[in-house]
Amino acid sequence: MADLVEKVKLNRIGSSHVTPSLVNSALSIHGTIAAFPHLNDVITVDMSNHKVESLECRHCDGESTIMQVKVLAAGDLTIIVAGTIGGVVKIWDAETLRLITTYTLPMRQEMQVDRQNYAKGIEIVKTSQGYSLIVGTNFGNLHVFVKEGVSFLHENVQEEVHKDPIADIATNGKEGDLTVEGCRFAVADEAGNISVWSVAPLIPILSFKAVGESLTAVCMRNDLVIASTMLGKILIFSQTSEALTCEISAHTRSITAICMHPTRDLVASVSEDTYINIWNLEGLDSKEIEAIKSISVKDLMICGVQFFGDEPSNVAALGYDVEAIHVISGSSIAA
Repeated sequence: MADLVEKVKLNRIGSSHVTPSLVNSALSIHGTIAAFPHLNDVITVDMSNHKVESLECRHCDGESTIMQVKVLAAGDLTIIVAGTIGGVVKIWDAETLRLITTYTLPMRQEMQVDRQNYAKGIEIVKTSQGYSLIVGTNFGNLHVFVKEGVSFLHENVQEEVHKDPIADIATNGKEGDLTVEGCRFAVADEAGNISVWSVAPLIPILSFKAVGESLTAVCMRNDLVIASTMLGKILIFSQTSEALTCEISAHTRSITAICMHPTRDLVASVSEDTYINIWNLEGLDSKEIEAIKSISVKDLMICGVQFFGDEPSNVAALGYDVEAIHVISGSSIAA
């Protein structure tokens, strides 16, 4: 079957552009809601009808360029979270697009002399008290927010594990898949360090080191922690063996985003090299990793990828400075 790649044109909001910024893991999708950063704004797209909205993230006391946007579920509340240069975290109700929380991450006095704070690495985890939002920074700190009603309150900061900029944060299961005791999340930084955390209690329990690598993104599935690198590699670690189990030379340039299929052992990766690759991990035990799709979108510097849809087997990808979402139909992905 021929590959079906649909270019979904995004309509401008007035005269404003709706192109993705050149950041890693630029695209996030939950249900039918997609979101990505455009400079100081969050662009949202309803994937069912392609309606485009814009959420302003500017603030008056400093730089507000967005580093990452996530669409996340906290029980029956779906939220859109943006982290900015300047260390501001903004949270909207994804259904009403109402701003529900704005918080400026605190900095120690000695940090302020060296560099500006920014927020990057965003994930929701289920805890015994409800839900917590984890937000990373370029200082390696992890800020913890707790859900109170429809708002999120800053609770504490974890400062001792990572000392380098956080690249990405991911959890090991979707809503309803895990008990609180089984919920874990992985934190990857730009110096090649990965920590794995439990949520009950909130403590680091494992660590991995990708020697000589700068990590760009991370995802999880059960025992596996999967990270991507600036050198175009996908690294697969086992929590059970506490070791690197597989290394894939996946792209010729930096990998900008990876994502795990919600139910199947598939990983999608995208890169500055214009390729969207889909990897089948079913043969991981025998070290037989198969690329079931490898599609190049000419002249597109791809910066985001997500599985979505009813299956969900469709794949959506974003390219820098292009007002469109590229969609690979699930019917063209091998079973």
